[in-house]
Amino acid sequence: GSVRDMRERDRLERDLRASEDRYRTLASSSPDMVFATDADGRYTFLSDRARTMLGWDLDESLGRPFFEKVAPGWEEAAAGSYQAVLDEPTTVHSVRMDFLDGDDTPRPLEINVLAKVEDGVVVGINGVARDISERLRLERELSQSEERFRFLVQKSPDVVFSTDAEGKFTFTSEAIRTASTSEVATG
Repeated sequence: GSVRDMRERDRLERDLRASEDRYRTLASSSPDMVFATDADGRYTFLSDRARTMLGWDLDESLGRPFFEKVAPGWEEAAAGSYQAVLDEPTTVHSVRMDFLDGDDTPRPLEINVLAKVEDGVVVGINGVARDISERLRLERELSQSEERFRFLVQKSPDVVFSTDAEGKFTFTSEAIRTASTSEVATG
């Protein structure tokens, strides 16, 4: 007969299960979509946020290439980003591109990825994706508001100005030239 002490193996299996549970819990509680692909770019893991953020069917998406979810017009950016990860696997790569949601509507994402390397070979990619729709909307509205403000200041017949805490002018509108010229002409 033969006898083998299995305590170490059992402990390692318990530790592995606990580690996987921690990873799954962390990925599921993240406000961002956590994902993993194999070296060919096929999804091997998608957190629940893929369903709630993008409306993806997780079972249907697993095993599919991420390129299938890239929105039209973003294919070149996706290919370039993927190649950059393969070229520099130890660098975290960030990219902004649109992916298709469950209704095939483009959704702007900010994506950060890092290659998974074993024995010097890229075997997969791990990453997180954040929906930046709201941020882009707010940036657009702020820009429009600033344009309206600039227009009003430039077209106002009144002098618009601002000063610093010491009372020094930091801005004056173009109307100050007209006011100065008419002041000189009438004075």
